Amino acid sequence: MADTSIEWTDATWNPVAGCTIATAGCTNCYAMRMAARLEAMGVEKYNGLTRKSGGRAKWTGRIALDQAALDVPMTWKKPRRVFVNSGLRSRSGAP
Repeated sequence: MADTSIEWTDATWNPVAGCTIATAGCTNCYAMRMAARLEAMGVEKYNGLTRKSGGRAKWTGRIALDQAALDVPMTWKKPRRVFVNSGLRSRSGAP
């Protein structure tokens, strides 16, 4: 999707957004806060992915597929190292 300043990758690609809290390790997931922030900024694909609980963002369990993002890698002319979003794509309900 985007060129990035992350030193160990050339681009990021996030075709899927959202997740569920599956284990205690998910409690402090940075992506919950980021999704809530992006929703507040008006990024449509993040609408309804988090809710506030105890003053913190929590996943709602909803998974959003960004159809437009699916074809983006096909437009790249040169090979690149791509960081794919860190959501759990094996989760039930993931597209």
